[in-house]
Amino acid sequence: MKLLYIKIDSYKNLDNFSFTFSNTQTDLFVGKNGSGKSNFFEAIAEIILHIMGEKSSLDYNYTIKYQLDGREIQYSFDSNASKWKNNADDEIASIPSIDQPEYLLFYYSGHNQFFPNITENSNNKVKRNIRNTNTDFSRRFWGISKDNKKLLLYTILLLPSSNPARRIIIEKLGIQAIENKVSLKLKRPDYANNESYNIDPIDPETRYWKAKGKAKAYLDSICSVSYRATDETEVIDTGVMNNNTQFIHPFNLDTFQHTFQETAPLQIFEMLDALNTIGILEDIKFNLILNNDQQIATSNFSDGQYQTTYIYAMKLLFSKYNTISLLDEPDAFMHPEWQLKFFQDLNSITDNQTNNNHLLISSHSAASLVNYDGIKVNLFRVINEKVKCHPANRDFALKQLATNAFRLNTVDDVISMIYTCNRDKKPILFLEGSTDPRMIETAWSKLFDTEIPFIPMMTFTCDFLRRTIIDERVHGQLANLPIFALFDFDEAYNQWDSVIAKHDPRMHISEMDPYKGLMRQFSDQCYAFLLPVPDIQEIKDLVIKDHQTNETFKGNSLMSIEHLFYSEEHRDYFKTERIAGGGQKIKFIESMKTKFAEEVIPTLSNDKFEIFRPLLSKIKEIIQSHANESV
Repeated sequence: MKLLYIKIDSYKNLDNFSFTFSNTQTDLFVGKNGSGKSNFFEAIAEIILHIMGEKSSLDYNYTIKYQLDGREIQYSFDSNASKWKNNADDEIASIPSIDQPEYLLFYYSGHNQFFPNITENSNNKVKRNIRNTNTDFSRRFWGISKDNKKLLLYTILLLPSSNPARRIIIEKLGIQAIENKVSLKLKRPDYANNESYNIDPIDPETRYWKAKGKAKAYLDSICSVSYRATDETEVIDTGVMNNNTQFIHPFNLDTFQHTFQETAPLQIFEMLDALNTIGILEDIKFNLILNNDQQIATSNFSDGQYQTTYIYAMKLLFSKYNTISLLDEPDAFMHPEWQLKFFQDLNSITDNQTNNNHLLISSHSAASLVNYDGIKVNLFRVINEKVKCHPANRDFALKQLATNAFRLNTVDDVISMIYTCNRDKKPILFLEGSTDPRMIETAWSKLFDTEIPFIPMMTFTCDFLRRTIIDERVHGQLANLPIFALFDFDEAYNQWDSVIAKHDPRMHISEMDPYKGLMRQFSDQCYAFLLPVPDIQEIKDLVIKDHQTNETFKGNSLMSIEHLFYSEEHRDYFKTERIAGGGQKIKFIESMKTKFAEEVIPTLSNDKFEIFRPLLSKIKEIIQSHANESV
């Protein structure tokens, strides 16, 4: 299945919203929080459930066009009439099954209850059908939770070693080998709430606490696989245990793979999902040996490692079925190295010619975007108070990730962004504030006629800035390129100074004039600056303690980057506080940071940026010197 076009009359902040999808089986969406991206995913989920007959009605109109089994299908829904119109403009009361998707999958990292609620309703329906009937019943939509992330890993590990998704996941998890002995562990389910459900070892009708219907059929199928001990002295836990609250069945992995070799991977997952939903599946114990020879269980893997598992597993299991998958930030907890290969690995799992699973993915990860194979990504923005989504150049989206559109909260996030910088072979100037990159770019354009030779990147706090520039991983990712950091001249002075004192005795002062921007170099690669002090008396008094010697207040100074542009004309962006003993403190109003950068900075004359010339010229000189040395 492939979505082609959707129009939504009114859903939350989506007003007369329309979108045309790309011609690939994967569409990537990026956007700020509140831009409508999550609401778009919710609306698609509601519309697909409505088409599948899993949701009785909707209170908004929509039009949806999609490909299914080689056919192009379009339906328009009128919420007032509670009816659809098809391609031929015929009015119909329900969508024929031949035009319906087979599955809807979703993973949602937000906090509202939309997806959890429909997942709970699905679970209740599964419980009723699986336990009590022998009819074939398949869940048509899944919400990926902590429980079925584990089930997806179990399913992948049970597949033959030749399976591509299994190979990728084993490599990502650093698994060297999987022991042949596997144990299915069942627990007493809630329905078995009295002794009449106890398992009698000699009465087969009581096995699995009298499970019925498809649940019993699934359990019989798995438990038909036996275990052959390699050591006659091995003690094997098997059968009912722990006062009739647990049942253990060991089996050989290779025997299971042979027995189920004709079974589709999705059917194996559905069996495990059904048993988990009725509360009878406790665990499947695999003995895994990692590349460092450490032996662990699947429960030892982190959330990030499970995150990797489920996205690849979902693509594999549903690739042959008409499926829509909505994945909200699935790469959020992945290691940056995994993010970098995320889309490459995703594309290697299935052949796009046989892939019927349309993946809609949102991401805030720069590393994931770097190797995204589509030239365009879909960018959500609010323009004139209206939500818009349009294709954007991938590099433009990467730049949005590096500026104030998205936050970089950990050094790992910064390392992710460095992958993008290495593509252009440019150094980085790390900065504190979200709008600082815009100011530095403007300063360069006002002062120099050449292209800016570095990439300005924010880190948001002076502590994070310090931790970033001393991190060996950052140095490694930038190879021989110089690294720069620009600290505000306030309490950030202490962070600037602590780098020098604690991390490299070779660090020396290269610029001692605070009016040019104090600079110290540590290592052969990294240079740390403090903001230059402008020739504005009110601002000099916030930094300079002795105007004869240029001694500063150090960490008690009070100058941020906006202070460099202080003037009577823009006094409204600052507030003045009187201090005991006379004098005053001039503070920039933080809530006006974005407005100042967007509305004031671009209007300033070139001479207002001369304060940056010595500092930027020094950076330019260092970059050229490193380039000459590398030739």
